[in-house]
Amino acid sequence: MKWYIAKLVFSIETNAAHASAQFDEQVRLVKANNDNEAYFKIRRIGKTEEVSFSNTTSNNLQWQFIDVSEMVCIGDITDGIEVYSNTVEVEEKNNYINAVLKKGMGIQTKNLVLV
Repeated sequence: MKWYIAKLVFSIETNAAHASAQFDEQVRLVKANNDNEAYFKIRRIGKTEEVSFSNTTSNNLQWQFIDVSEMVCIGDITDGIEVYSNTVEVEEKNNYINAVLKKGMGIQTKNLVLV
């Protein structure tokens, strides 16, 4: 069996007036014997996780599964394995680097143990 990482895309439908289009992109891990089995297993997960409910402002919300937009076989899971990669192109290099450093500092601060 091999491990696969996949991105499922859901459309978030609402009856709220003037709502912009929203999509929920979920990255999932599944274990399967081959690409075909993995794809259909991931699709089943997406279909079973479609949900409808009313939020606190009485707007009806519905997560509607669209499809699997990405799928990659990562084989066996080992410590430090790359499971996702994204190339970002920006206008301002230093602003991007500073934003990444700020996020890293936030994670580090949240995980500090005070003795």
